[in-house]
Amino acid sequence: MSNKIEHVTIASVGNSVDFGDLLNTVADGLAFGSSVRGVYAGGYTQAPVINTIQYITLSTTGNAQEFGDLSTTIYSASSGGNTTRGIRMGGQVGPTGVNTTEYVTIASTGNAQDFGDLVNPMRSGCQANVSSPIRSITAGGYQSSNEDMIQYITNSTTGNAIDFGNLTEIKFQFSGASNGHGGL
Repeated sequence: MSNKIEHVTIASVGNSVDFGDLLNTVADGLAFGSSVRGVYAGGYTQAPVINTIQYITLSTTGNAQEFGDLSTTIYSASSGGNTTRGIRMGGQVGPTGVNTTEYVTIASTGNAQDFGDLVNPMRSGCQANVSSPIRSITAGGYQSSNEDMIQYITNSTTGNAIDFGNLTEIKFQFSGASNGHGGL
């Protein structure tokens, strides 16, 4: 658990450098961003789970600032979106996975708003998530057992997730990456 924010300059090699601090010492939150802002939300601290959304301005170093709140205290969620919207999908509240999704408009501040529901609840973090300007896709996770379902939402609208297909194996706690056209 940490409150440290570090950054690297992608155009050159080298170690990370201090950027600033998060508002809380926290772990297992979710992150999304645009070319202007980086946003971090939820997670757990030494005692409680938090619902805080905080942001940084990427072009300058400094500490995170208050953005607003998620609708629930949550951790181990999947995140996605595009340059306009950041979206929280699923997550964990106590021992239970949730099927809710919510979004924020990255360029403004304020509390998260309801987006819709997932097909299946997901928890236990690090579900693979990939996003394009059009869709956010989340895969895997854990509910009563490991999951193999792939689900997607359309970023620019609100509504429930749709079944996309299945992973080749059941898993949770893995990563995803996208170039905006395909996901790995």
